[in-house]
This record gives sequence, structure tokens and C-alpha cells, in this order.
Amino acid sequence: MIRLVVAILLLVMAGLAVSLVSALDRPITKIRIKGDLNAAERSQVRETLTLTVDGGLLSIDLPQIVSSLEALSWPRAVKVRRVWPDALTIELNKAVVVAAWNDDYLTSEGQIVELAMAVPELVQFQCDHTEPQAALDLYQRLQREVGMADLQIASLRENELGEWTLTLTNGIALNIGVSELSERVHRFVSVYRTELADRIDEVAGVDARYASGIAVSWRDTNGNVSGGSVTHDLALSVAANNTRAKDGFR
Repeated sequence: MIRLVVAILLLVMAGLAVSLVSALDRPITKIRIKGDLNAAERSQVRETLTLTVDGGLLSIDLPQIVSSLEALSWPRAVKVRRVWPDALTIELNKAVVVAAWNDDYLTSEGQIVELAMAVPELVQFQCDHTEPQAALDLYQRLQREVGMADLQIASLRENELGEWTLTLTNGIALNIGVSELSERVHRFVSVYRTELADRIDEVAGVDARYASGIAVSWRDTNGNVSGGSVTHDLALSVAANNTRAKDGFR
């Protein structure tokens, strides 16, 4: 008799549990998205949720939703929580992008991410060999150098030979080669301050791969570019031994 009563009680409790689960596992009717997102990012999130939100509020797979949103690459952190009786709250923190990296973007931590829409006015990186974090460190080092002359780097490019060229926001393209990069940019800044700042419209490009000077390509009044040459004055302005820059690169 006791066993029968216990069995009946167990069946009743199981039935109540099923009913409770069924009551709690209500269809999700509201999804709240929190975060400083633009329209394109919100659209990506909604599209992702359409594919991953399947089931009731209790049975929904929250880790799967988090993983699917993290796969977008631009979220830095994702939190998803249930809000009874029928809602989800999703909070996204975006990664901070500091540069355009080839066809993608680079975060302040040196991570490559894809964005839902283009971000203008970022420094442009094009690197054939160097890893993202190393390129970011190089940019920061060189920007400190040119910043001494109130200049800004617009792009930093590395070709297949490992040679670097940086372009400033004033249009000057500076070839700095593969070695002694900071020293060469420092030498350019010295010449820029004394010789080039007042003639910026005439400068087409600069080659700083010389041992003690720089070569300047000049633009005439018609916009034609003359061949680059190391002038005596420019070499003297940065050469400690008052000699011309050597012809060979280092």
C-alpha cells in the first residue's frame, strides 16, 4: 500500500514538473539588443539570431547563441541572459579598431576583425609579411617620430620584399626600406622641419634609404615630377660629419 502511494506521489510530482517546465519554456517573443551598434551591426546580429534562436526560453541554447555572435569577429564580448517570461537580453561590446588591415580591420590588441560597414579615416595597413601586432607596434613608433613635426601617417605599406613606405596625410610618400626604420624617419623629420615644411606642395616623394641624407622628388608648377636626388643642402642638414649622403642604401 505504501509503495502504491509513493508511486502515485512520484507520478504526480513528475506531472507537476513537466507542467512547470512547459509553463517556463514559453516561446521567445522579445529580444533586446544592447550595445553601441550601428545599423549594419544590428542587422548582422538580427540575421544571426534568426538562425540560432530556436526553442523556448528555458530550452534555448545560450552558449550556442554566444558562439554564433562571437563568430561575427567584431564583438569583443557577448552576454546573453533569459528574462522571464518570454524575452532574451543580448549585450555586445565592440572591439576598438585602430587601423584598416588589408581588406579587414585591426583592433588595439592586434586582432584582425571583419566589420559590418567601413570605418573611414583610419590609418591603412598593407602588409605582405609582418604580423598585425608587430605592424601596429611599428606604426606607433613611427607615428611618435613624425608627430614631433605635427605630421600624421595615413598609410603604412610593406611590399613583397619587406620594404616599407609610409604616406602622410599631407600626401608625402616616404620610402624607408627594410632596416633602421625609426632612424630614417627621424632623419626625414629633421629635414622636413628645416627644408620641406614651407615647400610641401612641391614635394612628390621622399626616399630615406640613404646613410646620411634623403632624396626628394620634386613636383613643378605643372605637376610634373622630377627624378629624386640627394642635394648637398639636404644632406648637410642631417649628416653629422657634414658629408653628402652616400649613394648606396642600407
